[in-house]
Amino acid sequence: MIGFQEGFMPDVLRLIDAIYESALEPANWPEVLEQSTRYFGARGAQIGNSDLVNSRLSFSLVHGYDWSMDHMRRYERLMAEDPRIAYFSANPFRPVHCRMSLTDEELHASRVYKEVLSVGGVEYSLGVNFGDTDRALSYFLVLRDASMPPFTGQDCEKLAMLIPHLARALRLQRELDTMACAKQVGFSTLDSMALGVLTVDENGHVLFSNDLGARILDRGDGLAVRDGILQGTIECGADLLAHVRLAIRHQGLGRAESRQALRLPRSGSQGAYMLVVSPIRVALGRPPWGAEEEPLAVIFVRDPDVAQETREELLQRFYGLTASEARLTDLLVSGRPLKKAAQMLGLTEASARQYTKQVFRKTGVQRQADLIRKVLTLPTGLAPASAEPLAVPSHL
Repeated sequence: MIGFQEGFMPDVLRLIDAIYESALEPANWPEVLEQSTRYFGARGAQIGNSDLVNSRLSFSLVHGYDWSMDHMRRYERLMAEDPRIAYFSANPFRPVHCRMSLTDEELHASRVYKEVLSVGGVEYSLGVNFGDTDRALSYFLVLRDASMPPFTGQDCEKLAMLIPHLARALRLQRELDTMACAKQVGFSTLDSMALGVLTVDENGHVLFSNDLGARILDRGDGLAVRDGILQGTIECGADLLAHVRLAIRHQGLGRAESRQALRLPRSGSQGAYMLVVSPIRVALGRPPWGAEEEPLAVIFVRDPDVAQETREELLQRFYGLTASEARLTDLLVSGRPLKKAAQMLGLTEASARQYTKQVFRKTGVQRQADLIRKVLTLPTGLAPASAEPLAVPSHL
């Protein structure tokens, strides 16, 4: 067992606290790496994921080392030759240090050591592999240079105390990222629609609007939000909110009144908005917290000035793109970087690049800039995706 030094427990508890904070807010991981460096008396620390099939780093966050992109790419090229990985991969969820399986001579003879590790100031490494699959490896490492002592069994015991917390935090972060990605895809899909979508409670508070819905409300012509309450008068002179409340009240009763098609006039010669009001119920949280449901209404708004087809639909019709290819193209044309667009669609960056190649072939272009120019010449009057999806309130 570790002979605990004075002040050791507060240090490890602060570090564990920082690990869980980072699961909820990934921007805090640099603080975890900085604390880990002090905790282990190391020069630096690293957390990341390696794609073992393609011998590349899916992501890597480093503290204590000023490595350039060229240095990281050099390691990617030589990663398959790294003599540390075999033992590291074979011992998931166990603390291991590099001298458990290698002598100094064996490590120093490798190209990885000569061209990457020694150049980057890494002599000793201690870490844990979280054993995702045989295709990928999530890891946490602390690193020392040649002027420092090797890692020992006592260091392994110290790391063993952190492993369950690191594993839970990384798993929680992956699950939260998956949920966030699914929401982003949903929001982007709603933003690409040629319909305004508004979610409203029975008091007229707008809880969510897609991009077109927000632009309609911003115009304030016939449909607006004043003092936080949705305002609108339908063609017969009745208050729109009365129909919202009627839809909510008749929810689940099979009554025709629960879904209503309405016309809402605008000023001057502008054509009326066509509205459909429909009830929905949304759990206030996940079970068991979400046992209660809040009665809401969703309002679909057809703006006669907006073309019926979205850009995604036109791309499919004009160029024969699949729905996934069209969604990716729309995001790229709207200014999203490929990596961000891939995340929003739940794709790996490699899959997104493959989709892009297929889009280039179908549209007859060779560069992304040419693709954007071609797409922007499609018929106007579409409902383009916004630069960033609108956020949904946390209680939804």
